[in-house]
Amino acid sequence: PLDDENLLPEILLRLPPQPSSPPRASLVCKRWRRLVSDPGFLRRFQIHHRRSPPLLGCFVQEPHGISFLPALKAPNRVPPGRLSFQSGHYNGFKLLNCRHGLVLIADKTRHHRFLVWDTITGDQYHLAIPALFDTEEVVLINGAVLRAAGDTHHFQSLAVIRMPEDVYKYEGHITVIRADSGGLGFLMLTDFTLQLWKRKIHFDGVASWGLEKTIELDKLLSLNPEKGSIMILGFAEENRMVFLGTFIGLFALQLHSLQFKKLSETKRKSHYHPFESVYTAETDVGGEHGRAELLNNA
Repeated sequence: PLDDENLLPEILLRLPPQPSSPPRASLVCKRWRRLVSDPGFLRRFQIHHRRSPPLLGCFVQEPHGISFLPALKAPNRVPPGRLSFQSGHYNGFKLLNCRHGLVLIADKTRHHRFLVWDTITGDQYHLAIPALFDTEEVVLINGAVLRAAGDTHHFQSLAVIRMPEDVYKYEGHITVIRADSGGLGFLMLTDFTLQLWKRKIHFDGVASWGLEKTIELDKLLSLNPEKGSIMILGFAEENRMVFLGTFIGLFALQLHSLQFKKLSETKRKSHYHPFESVYTAETDVGGEHGRAELLNNA
């Protein structure tokens, strides 16, 4: 099979979606290097793994700008400087969201506009805030970013969806997410209990909210509620992983398996914006130097 010109690319497409996979394969022989360095193959590799991208790290709002915190170890570790957003206007930007390799930033330095930063290509796009949300208090604005299908470059529509009446008192502890089976959902933290809600559309077209799952975090993480509080700091959509800030450090909890991992001892209160992407050497914004570094690490 490895001698079949049609079958070999299909086999290589199924390599693990880790940053080191294409560089490692390219070291086998010149033929493999030619295949995995082809732009068409790299696009197919990204598309093949788009529903199972690795969690490469998180973007965090820092006093000196927007920083990238790697989550993987070598040879898959992406250097922090490769994906850190630097600007001389440290107080003029607010990190809002990250998805599909894009970072959404509220830019107060350009008459209250949005900045969409493509971390793969390095391109930056400035978009006007919709008139409905045009406000001097840009710090109050929130939002999400995603890649649209085709060549769409504008908003299709805006809608208001009310949440269950009894959850409004927990407004500061709610994170909107994509539900497991698609559609709209949200996480709500009440004291030390994490609830997963999903919006359901009934056969008659009427929508309602339903409680899908309840997780008692104090028992799962062996936390003492009397010693401090807990808060949601971020959510990795594709990996279904929620980042929790506690009085004993930062934890990542996988919602399906309920497995958790302590990430650091830091009692950070900044929100984390997970970066989930199929990050290959050929799409490295570091250019030739970055490609050589990945190959050397491999």
